[in-house]
Amino acid sequence: MMNMENREIEILLNLYEKAKNECLRFKKKIINDSILLTLIMITTNNRYRILNDISIPFAVFPMDLINRLINKNYICYTDDGTRITLTAYGIWYLEKTRKGEAIENLIDGFQQEYFEKLFSKIKPLKPEEKTVLLALLAARTFSINSAVDLNKSDRIKDSWKIIIDLAYNFLNKHKIIENQNIYPKVGNEHPVEAIFRRANYLTAKTRKIFSNQGGSNYFLDLYKEEKVDIAGLEFLFKTIFADKLDIALVDEVYKFCCSISKEKSLHVFDELEKHIFATHDYDELIKESLHNLVFK
Repeated sequence: MMNMENREIEILLNLYEKAKNECLRFKKKIINDSILLTLIMITTNNRYRILNDISIPFAVFPMDLINRLINKNYICYTDDGTRITLTAYGIWYLEKTRKGEAIENLIDGFQQEYFEKLFSKIKPLKPEEKTVLLALLAARTFSINSAVDLNKSDRIKDSWKIIIDLAYNFLNKHKIIENQNIYPKVGNEHPVEAIFRRANYLTAKTRKIFSNQGGSNYFLDLYKEEKVDIAGLEFLFKTIFADKLDIALVDEVYKFCCSISKEKSLHVFDELEKHIFATHDYDELIKESLHNLVFK
């Protein structure tokens, strides 16, 4: 029995070492000393390629030995049915039995890759991200019915670019961001499409307030139970302006937001009856959220 188990381990180790070498060649490192974690954190196509490349012909081994490993789910046949490769169970079996800290390494890797990036130490906004957020706040895109819709005409996209440019100029004037080009240069893509399609991290950086639905609609998800979440407004203004807000700047921000809402809504929302936020009540809500950041 021991001899059979040794031969099982020998086959698994042979495949494991080949997998390790392939991961090193592809990733240049083994993440947290775990082949399993390394394979998880690459694309499906690359994982398939590696596991296929390390496969070996099953015919060189006794069939009862291959069947034992298959029954334990440690190996599986590849597509052509003549070769075997490792499964997640097989990799985990080796890492668990041969490395005392396997589970800790695996959990540490998941924490670093998939959890820490979500909530701890949210990175500061880039200039283009601050600009987009202020433009959305000023235009009051507080629900899906008041969203930036990239499926709309170029005329509407041009009008959104005017708002974004005004937001950029405002932030630059008040030294919230430095002078720079905020629009990515991507072929014939409209600048508004380019800047929104590359706002990939705004959702995480804004506690999921920045919302992208269906790849073409962008808005601030603030309208809950028929009212705008004032705490969400405060958070967004704080995220943009950090500690730069004082009484004078609060007044300037308020005036800017009101002017954009009153003068530009007609040009970016083609169904104005659904855009309910361009009223005095919401002016006051903007003012209250800004004042709370200074006077609370």
